[in-house]
Amino acid sequence: MKKLYFILFFNLLGLTFCMAQQWEVIPSGTNGTIDAIHFFNDQEGFCSGGFINILRTNDGGETWTNTGIDGYRDYSFVDDNIGFAANRIAISTKAKTTNGGINWTTLNSPNGNSLWSVSAIDSQNAYFTGTGGIVWRTTNGGQSFSNKSTGGTQTVTDAYFQDPLTGVIAEQSIGIRRTTNGGTTWNTVWDYQGPSLTEMCFVNDNLGFVVGSNNNVLKTIDGGITWNVNSVGNLGAFQGVDFFDENHGVIVGLSGEIHYTNDGGNNWFEQNSNTSNHLKDVRMLSATSAIVIGDDGTILKNNGITLGINNYSKNTIKLYPNPTHDTFRISSQETIDKIVIYSIQGQILKTLNSNDISLSIDISDFKSGSYFVKINANKSSEVIQVIKE
Repeated sequence: MKKLYFILFFNLLGLTFCMAQQWEVIPSGTNGTIDAIHFFNDQEGFCSGGFINILRTNDGGETWTNTGIDGYRDYSFVDDNIGFAANRIAISTKAKTTNGGINWTTLNSPNGNSLWSVSAIDSQNAYFTGTGGIVWRTTNGGQSFSNKSTGGTQTVTDAYFQDPLTGVIAEQSIGIRRTTNGGTTWNTVWDYQGPSLTEMCFVNDNLGFVVGSNNNVLKTIDGGITWNVNSVGNLGAFQGVDFFDENHGVIVGLSGEIHYTNDGGNNWFEQNSNTSNHLKDVRMLSATSAIVIGDDGTILKNNGITLGINNYSKNTIKLYPNPTHDTFRISSQETIDKIVIYSIQGQILKTLNSNDISLSIDISDFKSGSYFVKINANKSSEVIQVIKE
């Protein structure tokens, strides 16, 4: 009877874990590409694309309504009412709203460069970026614009400005540039001669992240002056990134790729998105819930993100016995570098460094229950669920 109870408990626990990771497909009512998403709070938000109308939700993304308003490819809001929008389709429209996106006014500005992003500081100051190394700046709420060229010719895919003068931009095949004088001059702070950088997310004026089509996630803790690189996943063609706070974030990419972190990007856990569609962007509604958008009208939602079960290598890693009472052993074909044990809620409980292919782990002081063990071996990682009896 005790053994039967344990088996039932384990099955229920496994079922709960699978359900917690489930990315639910939300009907969007469109088969067009959804590129941009913005939420005012955990209930109210909207999403759109260059060829589809703005879709709006007031129930946390469970249902979406077509507003009939032409969409844009990027948004930046300074509060719940005032925001700016950019569109790289047709005449590269710049627009502004003063009522939370219910109505948009097209801004008169020079055309000719396809727009990719917008970063608004306040109701008067905003920067638009696009092709040809061009950055457009307004200091009067969009009444007029000045050209702040980076000096390059590549597309500026995204920007973040912490005040009217200080900001960073991501430029394809160039890297990251930074200005402290409103774009009059730019300094290259991270030189990158490779595939494109696609999107950046700043949690605050110091902590920021940049992703791109190169398996890398870049992180800064000093406002973009210096950057560190973390390699993530197998495909790594990342398109979007968002953080709820300093620790919890999600990155998305091509072919349905989703990764989640709960420790500020030090470790990333692959999620099962249940789709092969290209995913374009993400917004986190809480530390463990997020909305993902992408091609073919894709909208995904997860209300309980947990640590995924992933395996980035062909290395065979074994953990035994499992279930266990006090200790278990890990063996690997490659040298084990690091082991991290997490609670089912994602809290780090124990960290061990190693330089061996086999070692024993003591969890006699752990309570009975389910845990996750992340094993790093030769620049790859695997997460295994272990049961403490």
